[in-house]
Parts: sequence; C-alpha cells; structure tokens
Amino acid sequence: MHSRKMRLSGVLLVLAALAALAAVACTTEVVKEVEVPGETIIVEKEVVKEVPVQVVVEKEVVKVKEVEVQVVVEKEVVVEVVKEVVVEVIKEVIKEVVVERIVEVEAMAEMTYQEAPMLAQLVASGLLDPVEDRLPSNPYVATVEEIGVYGGSLTRAYFCPGDVWNLKRYSRTAPARFTTDGAGVFPWAVAGWEVSNGGKTWTFEIRDGMRWSDGEPATMEDIKFAFFDVSSNEVLFPTAPGAISLEGQLPEFKEIDDLHFSLTYHKPFYSFAKILPQTDMGGDRMFQPAHYLKQFHEDYADAFELQAIVDAGPNLDANQIAFTHKSEWDGWRDAFLHHYHAYFEDTNFPVLDPWILKTRYGVQRMIAERNPYYWGVDQAGNQLPYIDRLIFNCVENAEVVQLKAIAGELTAQGRHIKMSSYPILQENRAKGNYSVKLWPNFGGTDSSVALNQNWKGPEGEYFRNVDFRRALSVAVNRDLINEVAYLGTGTPRTPMPPPGHPEHPGVKYEKAWTNYEPELAMQMLDAIMPDKDGDGFRLMSNGERFSLEIGMWDGFGGWLDSTEMAILDWEAVGIHATMTVMHRAAHGIAWGANELMAQPLRMSSAGFTFADANPQSDVKYGHFSPLWSAWIHSGGTEGEEPPAQMKAYHEKHLLGRSLPPEEANELAKEIYREYADGVFLISFVGMTPVPVVVSNNIGNYPDFGYNYWPLRTPGNAMPEQLFLRQR
Repeated sequence: MHSRKMRLSGVLLVLAALAALAAVACTTEVVKEVEVPGETIIVEKEVVKEVPVQVVVEKEVVKVKEVEVQVVVEKEVVVEVVKEVVVEVIKEVIKEVVVERIVEVEAMAEMTYQEAPMLAQLVASGLLDPVEDRLPSNPYVATVEEIGVYGGSLTRAYFCPGDVWNLKRYSRTAPARFTTDGAGVFPWAVAGWEVSNGGKTWTFEIRDGMRWSDGEPATMEDIKFAFFDVSSNEVLFPTAPGAISLEGQLPEFKEIDDLHFSLTYHKPFYSFAKILPQTDMGGDRMFQPAHYLKQFHEDYADAFELQAIVDAGPNLDANQIAFTHKSEWDGWRDAFLHHYHAYFEDTNFPVLDPWILKTRYGVQRMIAERNPYYWGVDQAGNQLPYIDRLIFNCVENAEVVQLKAIAGELTAQGRHIKMSSYPILQENRAKGNYSVKLWPNFGGTDSSVALNQNWKGPEGEYFRNVDFRRALSVAVNRDLINEVAYLGTGTPRTPMPPPGHPEHPGVKYEKAWTNYEPELAMQMLDAIMPDKDGDGFRLMSNGERFSLEIGMWDGFGGWLDSTEMAILDWEAVGIHATMTVMHRAAHGIAWGANELMAQPLRMSSAGFTFADANPQSDVKYGHFSPLWSAWIHSGGTEGEEPPAQMKAYHEKHLLGRSLPPEEANELAKEIYREYADGVFLISFVGMTPVPVVVSNNIGNYPDFGYNYWPLRTPGNAMPEQLFLRQR
C-alpha cells in the first residue's frame, strides 16, 4: 500500500456539469466579467445546439424533427484567489421551455470524393477499387470544423488485454451516435429511421453500397443474420440482448426491401433513439458480417470443419484473454463468441469501424490502421478517417500514463488520466506541446466500493446487512477524499443523475448516508459486531477478525487514493480492510467467478436509466452481485437466483423503457431512491472533470464534451474527424 498527498497548485477550472441534460437541445450561458486581484477573467459563451431526433430520407429532401429545450441559466459566480489558484464555483438554476418545429434541408448535391495518399497508391497499382466504388451511394457526411489533412499516427496508452474499450471507444460503429455533449442523437451507420405506430415501429434505411473492411458488401443479409441467427439464438444468448429488446422481448423483424427493414415492439419504445448509439457490442449489434461468422455457426458451417475449429481452441498466448475465459472450448458456442467478440482476439474479423485492428490485444504495441472501406466523408468529400493509424502502447499502471502525458508522448487521451495530475500537467504544457481540456462527468459516481452481495465466506452475512453498508458509508470522510484525490472539483454524493435532471430523486437521496459521521458508524457497528480483538478490530460471529479485502485495478481517476483513504477511515471504526491491485483482465475474471469480496467502481449511466444498453444501476449489470447477474443473463441456468426484492428491482429497469417520459422519470426516481438507501455502492465522489491531454498538433478535437459511458467517450469526440497538422 502506498499513500499520496497532493497539493493544489496551478489554475483550477471547475466546469459546471449541469448545463446539458439528456433532453437539452438549446443552451445559453453568459457569465459577466469578474475582476480578480492581479488579473481579470472574462467568461462569455453562447451555445446553440440543434438535435436531430428523427430523420426521414426521401429522395432529395431530409426532414428533421427537432426538439429544442431552451434553458435559462441563472448563475452565481464565486471567485476565490489562493496562491495564484483561481477557483470558479458556478451555481445554476435551470428552467425549461419546450419548442417543436419541422425543418426541411435540401439534400447535398453530388460530390466528388478524395482519399488518403496511402489508399490512392493502392488504387493506382490496381490493388484497391477507386474511392467512389468503395463508398456507399449515400455516405455518412460529417460537417467538420476544419477540413483536415491525411496522414500520421495517433498515440495512446492502454492497460494491455483487459483495456479493450480503449480502442473500441475510439474506433467503433453503431446505427446512431450522440452529439459531443450528449444532447442529441443522429443517424450514423444507418441512413435514417422513421417512428410510427405510436412509437412501436421503427423503420430503418441502410446505406446502399456500404462495405465491410474486407471489401464485401454490407447488406440486408447481414442485418437478418444479426437478428435471427445471433440475437434470437437462445444458445448464443439465453436471454434477449438488452439494448434491442423491450421488457425482455425481441421485436418483430420485417424486411421491406433491400434497403429498408422495420422492428415492431409490443409497446412503444420511448428510449430506443438514445439506446441506438450503444448497440455497438455483444448481441445488440445491428450489423454482423454473415459471410465471415457463418463458418463458426452451427446452422451454417460444415460439421467436421466446425468441430476441428472447436478442438483447436482459442490459441492464445500468455498476454491475451479469451472472451469465454476458457483455454478449451466446449462447443460451437464458445468458438463463435470468441470470434464474434473480435475486439478481443480475431484480427481477421471484418468491421465497419474507421480503423482496423492489425495486432492482437495484449501486445506491447497495438496498432489499428485506417479502413479503406470506411463509409463516411467530410463535407468536401474527403473519405474519413484523416489519421492513418492508431498506436496503443502497453503500460503497467496509471502512474506511467501520467508520465507519458507530461512528456508529450500521448496525442489525445483522457482515459486513465487523474485529476490529481492536473496541476503538473498544466505546468508542463509548453514543454510537452499539449493542452489540457476538462470534460466533466455527467453524473453518477467516479469512485466507490461495492461489497459483493454473493460472497460465500463468513463476511457475506455482513455485506448483505444494509446497516453494515450504511455504517461503512458514514465512516468515510468524503470531503477529504475530494480534496486529495480530485483537487476539490468533485461532489460527495450517491450515484445519482445530476441535479436538475428529470430523473434526479432529490437532494435527500443524493446525500443519503454520505455525511461524515464516525460516531454514528461506531454505534451502528457496535450493534452488529460488538466484539474486538487485541488490536481493536471487530470480530465476526465465528470469533474470527473481520477483514475486508478489496480487489483493485488502477483504472480511473483517484480510485487508489480514494480507497486508501476509505480504508484508514474504516480502521478508525474497527473495520480491518486491505486492497490488492490486480491487472484489469484478472480482476474481471475473478469478479465474474465470485472470487472477490469487494471491488472499486465508477457508476456512469445515471441519467440514462432507461436509455442505456445495460444500465449500471441494474442488478443485471453485476456491479455488486456477479452471481445474480449471471442468473439473469443466462435465463436462470447459471449463477444464483436473486431474492424477490432484487428481481423486482430488475423488472423496474425493464419496465421503464416502455413508459411515457413523465412516468419513466418517476420510476427512475424510485429506482435511485432504492439504490441510495440500500447503499449498494459505497459511493465517495462524483461529477469530477476529467483532464484530456491533447497535442497542440491535432485538429478538430472538441473543447468541451461530457465524459460518460453511454456516450462512449472519447467516441463522442468524433475521432475519425481528428487530424494531425504536422506528420
């Protein structure tokens, strides 16, 4: 165990994290000039955001139904100066006025296309089709702030095999995507959609001529294979994949023609538009390369050839992991899922992503190169992405990431960058030739500890005692954690949506069991486990010392610092606790196998309770109950059946998607009240900004956005639009 004490220095900017609610479409912010001794700060910003909610493509006209929520923000600005440190605290009062209008936009005239020089050379040599033949007839057109130039590499740091989302948030594909600030959703891999039948039927148009990264056409056959042979296959997915199902039921699929299909649900699916950007993983993916995956599917593959694949197994080296977590396969399901989850192992897997993985996960230097068949262009007709390749260098821990950032070795990275590093990052900006952008978290919590509700050891009876969890919670000094680990930029809170959000359950529940009350903790623990050993640590009913072992991995923000400080607070009330830092991949395997008492967490889906593919507040996610999660995912064939209360809690998450917004908001509040009062997560601090280190050589990187899981940050920075000015 090690400890760190950080001192506040440099300039600290606390960004207001409440201005963009999930439904917000238009914001105006004005902060008047503020005089500070020795300097003057002027903050003046006006932002207008137009949110495409529904897109209909008819010949040469695009009809966009837009919903504006005009937000009037009253701000109180308090500025304090302490040793050259400027801290702005902005309090907001939000008032909403909803306005709807229909806007008709003329379709873009036919354009000519350009491509990267490395691809033009392949075309000239006859090894690649011309760019106009590789693009669909209706490509995705991105309106970039600055027309970029081609070439160069973007370098990031990653934690080797367990850090799969480091790449998959950067190079990904989904039918739709969020705007950078999360305020709106717009079509991406599909050309558009219509909603009819009272919100039950969603009709999609696919892009005509889109291709997979191996050059094969992406057609309606891939859509049907994804739905009928993957998502609907009970061998592969015993329960319906969460994002595309409603109340556990898959929709009725109808093929209309070669470019159009519909999904009809048994109820209105109010949240589907916001879930579409998250259908980029697992059984929820709308597009699957049928021509490739059929060789691993029992219904299509030759039986002898498929058995040979199963017998060969995953063929991994020591630095890699299998999605199935098995060194040998039991049958075709294991083989299929291994290749199907291609971001783990199979570099031959065709993708629709901007970049194609060329090495396997876990290697010291992981590389992804531009996809010559990527189906997007900028407004001038330049095929995206601009950057040739992504390079991910394997590092051991977050401290190495901070050092690489300070040295200017990272092109663009916020993942694994700690807020406690902000002052030293600021001090070295000129030397490292980078800037530091602060992207706030939308809500939830940035550091917490979950006690395993399924733990089989004698400690488990205490983990399942709500008063025990509450006692541990009030024993923690969150204000000190906030100052040390997050430089005072966060908010001690439970894992709630942000204040002002329509799902926010109220201040009472945002602060439930978060006040620092060590005397109350002592009283509660005395009633539960009054006996102590000679060192003052509490004993369990069997006479043994209670010892909480937390399986850690050094991943985000101030996890290690927060947990270390909480351990000291728990020791002060007689609870012995330790933590073991593990590799993320090993941690994930151990948690899923129910081998860990507790784990660190961030809860980053609050506010998207019914608009998240797999909400983290749900028992199905497995944050605090790996065996209950396995039972739900497997349809009752694996894991452990949850108690009735937890089943009902899960059912509420399913029900909310089919409710009108006002009813859904009330149900979400009920969920968060139960979540906070039950202390399923011992939450420390939330809503902290994330420092994003961006090279001064990079163009089109947004100054502001929200850092949040449903937005797939940094995917909401639109990585395919980034470019390097000097290569």
